[in-house]
Amino acid sequence: MGGMAARQARAVVGSMRNVSVVALTKYLAGELGPYGINVTVVHPLLVRTESQLDAIGRRAANEKVPPAAVEEGLAQASSARRLMEPREIAYVVAFLASPKAAAVNGDVIVAGGGVGNAIYL
Repeated sequence: MGGMAARQARAVVGSMRNVSVVALTKYLAGELGPYGINVTVVHPLLVRTESQLDAIGRRAANEKVPPAAVEEGLAQASSARRLMEPREIAYVVAFLASPKAAAVNGDVIVAGGGVGNAIYL
């Protein structure tokens, strides 16, 4: 699991950590691929985890707005216009762990409900 900070130049530490995860993924895929082991990194965007909901609550309290308003604002970052549920990310990971994902190796899968207007090559 990585993070979208790998594709943004905002927070240096987060970006460096996540870019390192991508580089390690690519390296391990090359090393382990010949043995039938695939390595793929998943970048979720905003997921309705307990920690995310706590962060939303803190931000709502600081801004003196309802948590739903903060969540709605964050949701605008994806074309789905909502935060992903943890199970939706788990579905992606389960697919990648299955034999059906044999063609996916050394790649980055963004699971964010459609991240803005970005095009990644």
